[in-house]
Amino acid sequence: MEDLEASYCYIDKTIGDEIVFILPDTENEDGVHINLKIGIAMEKLAIISKQFAQTHPFRLGLAFGTVVLVQKVGGGYKEWSMDGQTVNLAKHLHSLPELRKPSPFAGAFGMLTNDPECEATFPTRLGYITFTGFRWNFSAVQRTETFKGNTSALVATF
Repeated sequence: MEDLEASYCYIDKTIGDEIVFILPDTENEDGVHINLKIGIAMEKLAIISKQFAQTHPFRLGLAFGTVVLVQKVGGGYKEWSMDGQTVNLAKHLHSLPELRKPSPFAGAFGMLTNDPECEATFPTRLGYITFTGFRWNFSAVQRTETFKGNTSALVATF
């Protein structure tokens, strides 16, 4: 998790062997473009996945878009949580057939088709993920998918 935090990511939670993290677009504050941050994070994940490839197959569901941060407070309890269609999309990506049996790695990237930046930025973001991050010899297959709840997204599996 330290590797992700060093790559501009914020860890939201861990569930068993899953890590939920956000990569905020803070270019106005730190001057680092979000596409470069994606590449740095993917490079860290690639190193981790190679270290554990024999014992822990690696699946990645990566969604890009707007999230809502919600603070839950009550009776000595306080927690921040992420919500929104982008969070749901990240979960839905794991239901794609290509991610069911990673050998040793399988991933999917998605953006909601109702995101006004989707068509224009999807190819560039995908390029940073598949080239800068993993540098393995694989190709991304791009298509439109409709998930539970009629969520439509442009996705690429790799």
